[in-house]
Amino acid sequence: MRIKKFVVKKKFTFRNIIFRGSFTVKSTNEKGLPYSAYDEFGRYNQVINLNINLHTCDWFSVSGEWYAPKKGVSKGKKIANRHLLVLIENEVMMMLQMIGVPHRVCKIKINWLHEDYSAVI
Repeated sequence: MRIKKFVVKKKFTFRNIIFRGSFTVKSTNEKGLPYSAYDEFGRYNQVINLNINLHTCDWFSVSGEWYAPKKGVSKGKKIANRHLLVLIENEVMMMLQMIGVPHRVCKIKINWLHEDYSAVI
């Protein structure tokens, strides 16, 4: 239950060479495993599914500028989602490790909330 206290409704920011932005975890769904599993991070016995609200997301374009998608534009979103899944998982996993919760992220659903930048800027 510590996950809901420390992860849900908390703002996370991310930035790497290609992407920058922020998101909040809208909800989590925890599922216990009938066994303990091991991976490169250690032992875990539960997995969680995340529902993410993506507030801002820009990516570095070929022209050398930060690109922010406009409302209704779907070009590049599928490619961006693939990269964002890894970024979001890493951010949440670091938080889970800091609070000492033996969970692993299983599925992530991303809700793009920021498509209309005219209201934000």
